[in-house]
Amino acid sequence: MNKKSTEELIRNWSIKKKLLVSHGSIIATTFVLIVFLLIGMKSIENSLRKLYEGPTMNIHYSAELYYPQLDIQRAVNRVMAEGIENLDTMYPQLENTVNKNMEIIEESYALLYETLLTQENKDRLTLINSKLQNEIASYRTEVMRLLKQGDFTGAREYNNTYYKPAVDEVKGMIEELEASVMETAANYEKNSETTALILIIAGLILLILVTWAAITIALRVTDGITAPIKQIEDVAKMMRVGNLSASQQITYQSKDELGTLAQTMRETLEILDSYVKEISGELSEMAKGDLTKNYNEITDFLGDFASIKQSFGLILKEFNETLSRIKATSAQVDSDSDEIAHTANELSDGNGEQASAMEQLTATINSVSQMAADSAKQAETAYDNTLKSVQVAEDERKQMKELQAEMQRIKEISGEIEAIITTIEEIASQTGLLALNASIEAARAGEAGKGFTVVADQIGKLATDSAQAVVNTKALIDKTVEEIDKGNKITERTAVAFEDIITEMQGFAAVVKEVNENAGNQAMALTQVEAGIEQIASVTQQNAAASQQCSAISMELAARASELDDLINQFKLYKS
Repeated sequence: MNKKSTEELIRNWSIKKKLLVSHGSIIATTFVLIVFLLIGMKSIENSLRKLYEGPTMNIHYSAELYYPQLDIQRAVNRVMAEGIENLDTMYPQLENTVNKNMEIIEESYALLYETLLTQENKDRLTLINSKLQNEIASYRTEVMRLLKQGDFTGAREYNNTYYKPAVDEVKGMIEELEASVMETAANYEKNSETTALILIIAGLILLILVTWAAITIALRVTDGITAPIKQIEDVAKMMRVGNLSASQQITYQSKDELGTLAQTMRETLEILDSYVKEISGELSEMAKGDLTKNYNEITDFLGDFASIKQSFGLILKEFNETLSRIKATSAQVDSDSDEIAHTANELSDGNGEQASAMEQLTATINSVSQMAADSAKQAETAYDNTLKSVQVAEDERKQMKELQAEMQRIKEISGEIEAIITTIEEIASQTGLLALNASIEAARAGEAGKGFTVVADQIGKLATDSAQAVVNTKALIDKTVEEIDKGNKITERTAVAFEDIITEMQGFAAVVKEVNENAGNQAMALTQVEAGIEQIASVTQQNAAASQQCSAISMELAARASELDDLINQFKLYKS
């Protein structure tokens, strides 16, 4: 298995398995070293035991062959030293000593033969035992026989000639055997030291190899855990600063828990990045005034993000409905302002006609005044002219009633405009509240809601400007209504004056036949008629001024409505 396949195999392990392998390699390394040390200690123990049971015990057993010969030789010498007079006492002791030492020699021979490690030494031992059992035994028997017979001289001579040299020869052979055993012991000791050195070197090599293997496995397992965690940590830091396009930097792929976590992290980043891009794009379009996005065309957000789509769709719906209502209201205001302007123009035309009638009436009154000097001669003519004047006055009175009706209509239209302005005020207030809510939602969205904050601010500014325009328009309408009320009062006074004029002219017609008798009254009546005419002319001028002012107000209202319509037209709304 190559390195790449090994790394892939380790990468696909679960974290639990990786940790078990990592820790298990350390435990296995420790176990192998302990086992190796135990084996080495056991090997050294066996070497020491062989050294003890072999050469060391061989020296002991060879000494059991050597020293009994000396003990027997000393016993023989003691008997010969004590002399013939102590033979009965010393000889039994010699036999006991010989028997005891021979048992020791036989036992030592058997044990030494079993524990000798080389065949050469076993052959030497066999030769020594042969001399002990044959030659030395025969010499010792002869010496003991001579001593038992009391022939101390012969025993001493035989001892010195045969027995002692044979014993010395055997002791020399035993010493050679001991030297060989010592050499074997030295070899065993050297072998033990060599074995110990080999075990130490092998242990160090094994320790290095096993430690290297454990460290390699631990490092690979550790890299298999820390590398993806490092990638995920770096990407998480990038997410924290708002970078959601870093999903491709998570390259770790495996079947373990970290691989699942990395895949989930990649998919989460891709989903969030798509959400942010879509929201940013839609907010950018809204900032440009395009509110035509269909709610169903927005991506279905997952989980808690679904509320963002709902809020987004609600904002689009509310903006479209609010701006559509504002646009419709603006159109209505524009239409009503046109109607007010039309009515004001009609009122102005009526005032012109009324002024013309006043001039005609003035001419008529002047004619009556001129005829008053000659009322007697032209009473009949004056009577006819008076009837004509009454008819003209009656016509003027009808025009005054129509003027009152038109003024009342203007007042009612002004009331309707005030109701419309109240509706616009409510819409502007709702728009401002909606802009405030949008600003709050944008602030909650953080960096992603900055573009929407600009839109909310523009809508709030539009609502403020609309409210201010409504206030100005309302002030103008109120002023118009006030002027209309003044015009109504003047018109009422004019109507009363016309009634007086008609009454006076009727009275004038009744008494015209008595012009001569009532010339003074006629002159006074003419004076009152002139005063009434002047008052009517003044009222007419005031009505003309009021109608001009009303026309100017309607033009201002139309301009404001056009401005509001231009602001609304900056947004693209649903065609429906």
